[in-house]
Amino acid sequence: MLEVLRIPQREFLWNILWCLFVFSIIFGCILDLTGGLSSTFSIGRSSISSNMSEISGAIRERESLCLRLTLSNEVPIRAALLFAEGIFDSECYTVHPNGKESAELNVNFCPAKNVFAELFIKVFAGYSIERQLRVFEVNQVLPRFVTFVQIDQSIAQQKPPECFVSFRLQSRIDQLRLWICENFVFVDEEKLQNEPSLVSESEGNDGGKKLQLYFFCTRNQEMLYINWDLNSGEFQFRHNDIQNVTDLIQSMCANMNVRELRSRAHFPTILANVKNIVESMDERYQVNERLSSEMVERINFVRECVVRAEDMLVIRDFSDARKLYGRLTILNKELIGQKTVRMAARKELLDGLKFLNVSIDQFARLRVGEPSYSLIKECRKAIANDNLEALPKLFEFGV
Repeated sequence: MLEVLRIPQREFLWNILWCLFVFSIIFGCILDLTGGLSSTFSIGRSSISSNMSEISGAIRERESLCLRLTLSNEVPIRAALLFAEGIFDSECYTVHPNGKESAELNVNFCPAKNVFAELFIKVFAGYSIERQLRVFEVNQVLPRFVTFVQIDQSIAQQKPPECFVSFRLQSRIDQLRLWICENFVFVDEEKLQNEPSLVSESEGNDGGKKLQLYFFCTRNQEMLYINWDLNSGEFQFRHNDIQNVTDLIQSMCANMNVRELRSRAHFPTILANVKNIVESMDERYQVNERLSSEMVERINFVRECVVRAEDMLVIRDFSDARKLYGRLTILNKELIGQKTVRMAARKELLDGLKFLNVSIDQFARLRVGEPSYSLIKECRKAIANDNLEALPKLFEFGV
């Protein structure tokens, strides 16, 4: 009787399992039909362009770039991975939305360097009840100066930059427009030529035309002015970050095929630091030499005490030997303290020399061709001849 009852129970359990299996297959097919395919993933240059313009309108509220990722079939985005070479501090940039599930995701990021990069984006999408997520991939090209955003003149004048680099540029305005279109993300070439609000050609006092552009750098929160007198050829970059200015000059000259460029570079803070280092360099050398000589004297005195203490031990004069070893202990503590002071003075001296070398490289990159090589050569010669007072003048006016 028991065996007869077990058979229907087994069949009943198998039927339940089979129904669950069929239901899971049907439910998965429904999710696949509503979940979207890779072809429905929509992100492009237009999305980035619209987000760039939003930053220029709310300059005080945002300190980064905004990339909007959207899925047109309303599948919620669970995470996004951004891969690029040279613009992130780590290998990739990860974003996990914490709020309500949505098919849109705004990714705020700020490239660490001015480099041309291709952004590889992976988006993980799916509903919260799903055990597996769908992965969508897309590539986005980032121009070299994507962190510079076009702004109006009224906003730019709120915080005018103090530093500038001026030089003469004999070139056509079409070349400058082409360089801007290739290296900035806010506008294309056709819009730059046809939109009068983007290129301001104002009548100067002498009747000549001037081209003026204003940007805001989202990385360091500094303004950038680009002024160009079209008649005289006088060109000027006004920006407080010397590294950005060097990148701008090198990129523009390479794009316009400029082989030689002489310029005047006015960076008051850097030049003041160079003058302070130059004025204190002799004193630092003297302090380093004095500490080295004092340490040599103490080391010789330590050797003498060691020899005398060993002699006292040989003749079994333990009282004098104890005194000599006590003196050695005191000398050892003094040497440790003096070495700490000497290493700090040496580090300060090396930091000053390193700052001078970095400044030489930066100010040389503000020139192109022979003026750049000549500046490096003259600066090295001034350092070798102990003529450091000539460095600030060489930095600002070149050779």
